[in-house]
Amino acid sequence: MVTARPIRRLGKPATDGPYNHYLHRPVSARVSPLVAPRMSANAATGWGLLAGLAAAAAAAAGWPIVAAVVITAFSVLSCVDGEVARLRGQTSRLGDFLDTMVDRIVECAFVLALAVDLRRTYPHWGPAAGLVLLAAVLLLVVSSEKFRSAFGRGYPKRQADGLFCWLTSGSDARFTLLSLGLVIEGVTGRAVVLLAAVLVVAGVSVLNLLWRLVAVVRLAGREAPGEAP
Repeated sequence: MVTARPIRRLGKPATDGPYNHYLHRPVSARVSPLVAPRMSANAATGWGLLAGLAAAAAAAAGWPIVAAVVITAFSVLSCVDGEVARLRGQTSRLGDFLDTMVDRIVECAFVLALAVDLRRTYPHWGPAAGLVLLAAVLLLVVSSEKFRSAFGRGYPKRQADGLFCWLTSGSDARFTLLSLGLVIEGVTGRAVVLLAAVLVVAGVSVLNLLWRLVAVVRLAGREAPGEAP
């Protein structure tokens, strides 16, 4: 049964990145009540996976503006599935697992697709930049998921990561900056813009990871020590 809930309560303000909170949630929170009576949360996750893989395929094919638009649609759908689950009162561990896995599959596929696109113009720099970005993203994701398993709550990106929230802290920020690079590449026809975007996001992601390690140590120091693993 779908429950009535104010739009402002459908999001996750403690863990949402700023682009999700200010851009994607205002759209998804209006879509979710429309689809919740007809679609389960896991089905919405499946549609999000299809959109994300379509965005990666468009990027690999050299269609930058299409890739930017479709990956933005994926970002909205990645909010819809959780909102549908909350509206239907059907949140579950399986849904949480599938949502996280789809987010990671799509981001890995998207970054690899960017490397494929860049390889046409930059046979060496393109793949190298993509691999550095992929490694940095995976380390950031692992840090966030390990924090959740160790501390029993989501990593508070908006409070702990500061300015990095607008740059690399969450996939919403990374997708937004990379999409900007894709759009500029599509408009100008200059692949160097996308290469610069990938390199910048990769470099800032590494700095973000170092900042996060320090932030977690500080958070842990303010809490009572738990049992050793």
